[in-house]
Amino acid sequence: MSKNSYWSMSSDTNGTCNPNVGFIGLGNIGLPMALNLIEDGFDVTVADLRSEPIETAVAAGATEETDLEHLAQTCDIIEIVVDGDEAVRSVVFEEELFSRMRPGTILIIHSTIRPQTMEELDEAGAEHGVVVMDAAVSGGDTGAKAGTLTIMVGGEPEYLEQCRGLFETIGEDIFHTGPVGSGQAAKLSNNIMTHGNHLLALEAMKLAEAYGIDEETMASVASVSTGGSWIIDNWGFYDRYLEEHTLAGSDELYFFLRHATKDALAAAAEKNVALPLAGLSSEYRPIALAERYQQLIDKDTA
Repeated sequence: MSKNSYWSMSSDTNGTCNPNVGFIGLGNIGLPMALNLIEDGFDVTVADLRSEPIETAVAAGATEETDLEHLAQTCDIIEIVVDGDEAVRSVVFEEELFSRMRPGTILIIHSTIRPQTMEELDEAGAEHGVVVMDAAVSGGDTGAKAGTLTIMVGGEPEYLEQCRGLFETIGEDIFHTGPVGSGQAAKLSNNIMTHGNHLLALEAMKLAEAYGIDEETMASVASVSTGGSWIIDNWGFYDRYLEEHTLAGSDELYFFLRHATKDALAAAAEKNVALPLAGLSSEYRPIALAERYQQLIDKDTA
């Protein structure tokens, strides 16, 4: 569904059928999301600290905005896709977005952050008449480029429906998970499964290799057996990420990739939920990813 198929039937809270969308954060997930919105006909205003993705978005038809105050004042919907709680807090609180946004404006957080941070944002937004939603995404940069992301939405159902055309432009499967914060809880829960599965699959490949079975064969076997999973069906996804990331080969990248599980552990602690395997996964993941990267480098230079 394009934005015209929804917004032509129902005006937004500011009385317009063609919402101005502000998009903050044009990384490897955010940029393709913004480009898909532009291609589908949304009026998109973009902001990022780096000039390269801004230039790409502007070339596709976006408007650049360096003043977040002006962006907040003029956009009907603002989407944020920056890395983690600290960055989201910086954008929203340090830039005083809520005090600058018009009542009825919708703020959508796609970043992966803690549910408690979302609840804090929701409370602060309500004081200014701003609607806050979390819409965590899964699918990586490939899903972002293809417009097939899974979107986990926390917030009032009526606002999900108001934004459905936007969500269906950037994603394929859209789930209403409950109140604000629940979208983040769903994303963190999904991350625990994905990251834990990845670590076990890497260990399984070590065993297979020790007995002379190459990874491609083992992945093919697992894909039609009980060991099958998204990780197996997309074997090589994280290998590409490790090799192509701008921080490839650095400890910074390995610990960055650990954040999602660390956030899940913090969220679990808030609810007195024990996650012993997730805790082990969080501690071991940087080591396992560093070993995997070295293995890939050795294979490429062999």
